[in-house]
Amino acid sequence: MSKNGSFSSVNETVGVDESENIAMETDFDLDRLDLNRSYTLKEFEMINEQLKYRTLEINGIFTNLFELDKFGKLVPIPLTPFRYNVIVTEVTSQLANWNVWTRQKGAVTVAFTPDFIRRNLTYEQLNTFHGKPFNPTFVVEVDNVENIDSEKFKQLDVKFKESYFDPLTSIQLGGNVFRRYCNWSNLDGDDTLPGFTLEVSRIEELVPR
Repeated sequence: MSKNGSFSSVNETVGVDESENIAMETDFDLDRLDLNRSYTLKEFEMINEQLKYRTLEINGIFTNLFELDKFGKLVPIPLTPFRYNVIVTEVTSQLANWNVWTRQKGAVTVAFTPDFIRRNLTYEQLNTFHGKPFNPTFVVEVDNVENIDSEKFKQLDVKFKESYFDPLTSIQLGGNVFRRYCNWSNLDGDDTLPGFTLEVSRIEELVPR
């Protein structure tokens, strides 16, 4: 519409580069993924969408999900055995119930992230490894540790002390679930998770030895 109120038409040809759209609409060959190259966020999402319908074996590890690290490279997330999934679900349920009953308004992912952190996470922090790092307050490792003298326990002990409880993290409490030695017991939340107790007897009922 012109200034004087009359209408006029303009014939204009607009050039559109369809090559990018075509590339994005093409499925990836999942059997030939290059884990050494960088992927865009869009490509990462497309690959995970394809993995909803199949499982890959990479260096002897089965996976149907990737994460994206800060360099844009794909990080395969290993599938976990049924037994571990049952434990994870129970731990999550106990944490989620405590979160509701005590009105914490935090977020439970088999770790506990306080509400004030959860509400301020960016899209990148929620969906990829590109965002600024953040830490939960409480974290649980689900792994089969035969005894405190095993190599696996020593590795886990180092992980807790040097990674989880590093002074730069906000993690204040952590625990290992599925320990098979005699002194395993309920985990008290202390001042970090006031009023919370992880009841291992409920886990033992679900997972026979």
